[in-house]
Amino acid sequence: MMLFEKFIKHIIKEYVAKQVRQGPCHARNITKMYQVIRDACEEEFTEDNDPTLDGFLLERFELTQSQYYKKHPTEY
Repeated sequence: MMLFEKFIKHIIKEYVAKQVRQGPCHARNITKMYQVIRDACEEEFTEDNDPTLDGFLLERFELTQSQYYKKHPTEY
């Protein structure tokens, strides 16, 4: 991973940690972050319909829950 990518990853991790910190707005903040991902996917994968995109995003989410992924996240 290049230095710039490591820096961006660090910034994103810090931002996400701040947004999910428990407080009066954390549920709304988490929902907004998911919406940003969904919007970016809709813009990128314009040929996919909603069920296809939903399935893809659910598959990606479920992958993050596996123990193998947690040990080898760069393989996916």
